[in-house]
Amino acid sequence: MLSLVGLGVQGIRSITLEGFEVLKKSDIVYLDGYTTYIPEKFVEELKETIEKDVTVIFERKKIEDEVDKILDEAVMKNVCLAVLGDPLFATTHLTLILECRKRNISYKVIHNTSIISILMNSLGLHPYKFGKIATIVRKSGTPATTVYF
Repeated sequence: MLSLVGLGVQGIRSITLEGFEVLKKSDIVYLDGYTTYIPEKFVEELKETIEKDVTVIFERKKIEDEVDKILDEAVMKNVCLAVLGDPLFATTHLTLILECRKRNISYKVIHNTSIISILMNSLGLHPYKFGKIATIVRKSGTPATTVYF
């Protein structure tokens, strides 16, 4: 299985409980180090917290070139790609999910906050200001019949 785990933006303490569980249960942990600066202290603290080795990938090309290797590992083992912020913000990470679907490899995504959502909200650029947002309501598992704006 391949898991993409968002680490949030405020250090080890911003990782969700589910994210920690997935990291601790993973056989192989990769840390995306190319989309943002990662302090060495963070890497060491993450290794100590999850009690396992973490391989930092500093180049986008390395992930792109090693997609087959990472996905082959995910067929036999629990592989995690940990990403600062939210894991699906970068298109490279989305590509991994699409490849999992093509190859029928199990995957899960553990979302977290990203700097983009923090900046937008801090500046008053709430999603509601970009247009209508609809909530589709379900009652007891039946198909939606009402949309609230």
